[in-house]
Amino acid sequence: MLCSQRCTEIPRNAASDRTPGALSLFWQVSTGGGSFQSCCAVVGELYRDVYAVPKSHVFDDSDGALAALEGKVAAKEEGAKRNLLVALQVS
Repeated sequence: MLCSQRCTEIPRNAASDRTPGALSLFWQVSTGGGSFQSCCAVVGELYRDVYAVPKSHVFDDSDGALAALEGKVAAKEEGAKRNLLVALQVS
């Protein structure tokens, strides 16, 4: 099911009506003929920290620095995850 709930507009209290661990998504879907239907979906039970990291070929790691940081994260070294995220933002 594409839309869990059909909406005619985004509710005014959508931002203040928060549930811990839930993500609210709002968008419009073309219904044909140039008209659109507003939709919203609530995805529940999400982890607090969600990271999206692209495949390794997206980053230039010719010196092996990112691979070394990934190894430290896998070994659960203190501060390694933060250092890796900072390095990925700079790349």
